[in-house]
Amino acid sequence: MTEADSIALEYNRFVDEIESKMVNEMVVGGDFELIDNTTRETEHIFTQGLYGRKLTMMPGDRIVSKIHKTRHQFVILQGCALVFQNGEEVLLEAPYSGITEAGMN
Repeated sequence: MTEADSIALEYNRFVDEIESKMVNEMVVGGDFELIDNTTRETEHIFTQGLYGRKLTMMPGDRIVSKIHKTRHQFVILQGCALVFQNGEEVLLEAPYSGITEAGMN
């Protein structure tokens, strides 16, 4: 296993712990409720060699994503999002564009 693989594995475990805490403590404690992703409007855009997804998030939403299989771009068009990058909380505010690396959540 390479050092990069070890770091990605450690990061993924960290995200799994956060997700577990969200579900087992915060949801059960009534701090927030789980919302099925299908209740949020998502637009899928397909062009030759490129896929885009437009997701509308509401204030207070807490989202845990799957591990990304490919490196891809993302854009925040409006508002802001508190995200975890390299194990740290970072506030991203619109307008913002960035890159998510493969293996990250």
